[in-house]
Amino acid sequence: QYGHEEAIVALQALGAELNAPNNAGEMPVHMAARHGHVMAIRTLHQLGATLHVSIGEGHTPAYVAVQQGQIAALIVLQQMGAVLADEQTYNNDTLAHWVAQNGYAEIISELQEAGIALNDQNQQGNVPAHVAAQHGHVSVLTALHEAGIDMGMPNHERQVAAHMAAQHGHVQVL
Repeated sequence: QYGHEEAIVALQALGAELNAPNNAGEMPVHMAARHGHVMAIRTLHQLGATLHVSIGEGHTPAYVAVQQGQIAALIVLQQMGAVLADEQTYNNDTLAHWVAQNGYAEIISELQEAGIALNDQNQQGNVPAHVAAQHGHVSVLTALHEAGIDMGMPNHERQVAAHMAAQHGHVQVL
């Protein structure tokens, strides 16, 4: 949990299972991603830990890293072979949806460089711009616009991002 790489190596040598889930279903790599311990992620990977395993509602270590704003952990996961472009939760939210929801504008360019579509629709037809507008994240909307994303794409109810901002009272987005 605290990124002690030497302890990880020693535990594995003593027979510890590096892919064992805890009561919440998280494996050590999820914990390392949550806390941004990039060396622990590297060590776990070198010792054979799985990087692309879902817990709960489709949350992989990459999702956990994005939820916590751990950009370095996300980059290391990608470098170690985690496939980020195919990541989706149970309702088809992508990593970009989670970035938009949490307001991590600085991750948008990293996602784009990783080949992640920034305009994929989830089950409701919402794209990350809808989600950012719904949560009032102007910086994310700006980053998406700078990445070439169309702010006028409608969801399944024919609502665009401006509808979401107005519905949730985010005047600064309008």
